Amino acid sequence: MKSTFLTLSLIVSVLFANAQKSVLLKLKYLPSRNYLSNIQIKMNMQMDFEGDSASLDKIKSSGTKIPIVMDMTTDMETLMKTKGKSTNTGLPFTLNYNKADVIATMNGTPVPIPLSQLKNQKLYGRCTNDYVLQIDSMPGKKADEAMKAQLAKMLNDLTSQIKFPEKSIAIGESFSMEVPMSIPANDNNMEMMVKMTYKLTDIKNGIAYCDLLSEVSADMNVKQSVMKMKGNGSGKMQYSIKDNFFTTMNQNFNYSYSMDINQIIMKGQAKMSSIYTVKITNNVN
Repeated sequence: MKSTFLTLSLIVSVLFANAQKSVLLKLKYLPSRNYLSNIQIKMNMQMDFEGDSASLDKIKSSGTKIPIVMDMTTDMETLMKTKGKSTNTGLPFTLNYNKADVIATMNGTPVPIPLSQLKNQKLYGRCTNDYVLQIDSMPGKKADEAMKAQLAKMLNDLTSQIKFPEKSIAIGESFSMEVPMSIPANDNNMEMMVKMTYKLTDIKNGIAYCDLLSEVSADMNVKQSVMKMKGNGSGKMQYSIKDNFFTTMNQNFNYSYSMDINQIIMKGQAKMSSIYTVKITNNVN
């Protein structure tokens, strides 16, 4: 009897260990859940200019101090509540901006950021294709299609950049993806591709742990401007297997760039760190 118990215990232990060696990563908003999300971003950017003295004097005469040092911190918290059942148009949800604080300075002078207007704003929408959010209405505000699309893009920015493989991955395995990225520069949006590499390092207590590596390089010509950029970053992600969603994602990113604008060369370096946490609980609709 004792040997039988020991044998069964050994079999269960082996099966449990095997079950914890691989995982199928998939993003999916589930019905009847609360998603309390917080993202904190810190960025420091330094820009300098090279060119003939007349061009540089023109920049300085506009009141711009060279070099330019910009610092920005973002602290945003949202509470998303999904309904109990999906409809033929998606999974309904409500989302409230509990916090939307952005502080930016340029050479020590505060710069107003309109994002703070979202604080306490409530949104109604639908989730389609498991994790794509669409905004339907904003109580108290007349939201046109452009505004709703802009808000949806802001909410989807992070999840839309994550494309997990369709098969299970084992501890020690890596997978890579190319992520489109857009940044504002010279009154244009600069499009580039960022390579993200995820490595599954461990699975414990229903959490999958991943290391992240990122690389970016770009060489673009836009409206008489030539821009070159390169950079890299690293981070870590924790993914809840039962919730089909990540619970933390931390990243650090450094990049440098140069831009030739009408014979003036703008050079800069930037450092950015982000901490993204998601607390997922059940709700009763």
